[in-house]
Amino acid sequence: MKYFFSPYWLACILLLLITPGALHTDPVIIAGKLVEEGTGNPVNGAYICIVSGEEETISGRDGSFILKTWQRLPVQCTIEHKDFTEKKLTMEKGIHEMVVLLKAQ
Repeated sequence: MKYFFSPYWLACILLLLITPGALHTDPVIIAGKLVEEGTGNPVNGAYICIVSGEEETISGRDGSFILKTWQRLPVQCTIEHKDFTEKKLTMEKGIHEMVVLLKAQ
């Protein structure tokens, strides 16, 4: 019984209580719209991904996309579509309303 309340056990219990809150982080959200350069038409079906992770999405009919990442910033994003030139962007912060112009091939 004398070992139950030792400083070692108290430190372990405090660490377990504090750690989950310290490790929890909200995702960074990168969202916006893909449009064709020159015409302003939305780009549907483009593949958007974070290069060093598994986060990925596809743009909607109106060109909109939302990408969430838990990686540390900055992250490298790649945008690919069969009818457009590939585009690479470095994201240094979360952005909610960016417009990305894609050049037709």
